[in-house]
Amino acid sequence: MTQVIEDPIYGRHYEFDCRLLPSVTTILQATKSARDSEALATWASSIGQDQAELIRQESAQRGTNLHSLIELFLTGYDSSTLEETAHAQGILPFWSSVQTALTRIKTVQLIEQAVHHPQYCYAGSLDLLAEVEFTDPLTKATAQRTVLIDWKTSGKTKKREWLGDYTLQLAAYWLATNLQTDHPIPEAWIVLAHPNGAAQIHRFLTKELESLSKEWLRRLHEFWERNPEHPLAEKASQETLFAIF
Repeated sequence: MTQVIEDPIYGRHYEFDCRLLPSVTTILQATKSARDSEALATWASSIGQDQAELIRQESAQRGTNLHSLIELFLTGYDSSTLEETAHAQGILPFWSSVQTALTRIKTVQLIEQAVHHPQYCYAGSLDLLAEVEFTDPLTKATAQRTVLIDWKTSGKTKKREWLGDYTLQLAAYWLATNLQTDHPIPEAWIVLAHPNGAAQIHRFLTKELESLSKEWLRRLHEFWERNPEHPLAEKASQETLFAIF
């Protein structure tokens, strides 16, 4: 099992090949734009810091619980038992929300798997790589395709343009996971569970993922430039600079 370490200076890291690689979420948090940071600070001030922290903790726990239930479901646990667990944890509406998406998953390739990019020196935890069923709207014929999936939760639906750094997180995992597969991954999803119906499936195909990967590498390069004392900064900064130009 890949070791995860919380560095007091640089944040969460994963150990791969005797190197400590910063996590995707740590990198995105450290390079968040001033506008986004100010918006979060304004929101926290408007409701009070204690209330804001409580909401953040509850949201994080909700996501953790849902991820755990999905993993158990996809590894063969009884669905009725999982529904009872979801009810006990107070996340039944979110569990119900992902059911339609779960029925399309046919073969799991990777689940809750640590992945990394040795060249660009980052790592993260992939939610799911699986064969997913698609139905042709005209012929009604079915086929399967490999899809990388990132599960998210929200109190309400979100337009695609509101997904923010979720899209860069997805691109980062897609870029790293492609190094581990025999064939390129043609598609990636952000599945957004919410309490008001079936989860939203935001689909991203190769061309868009390649564009998002460029933006991700710009953020990654910024992270290395901001942290020149990191043991991997010099090498990784050069590699990401070459990649984005």
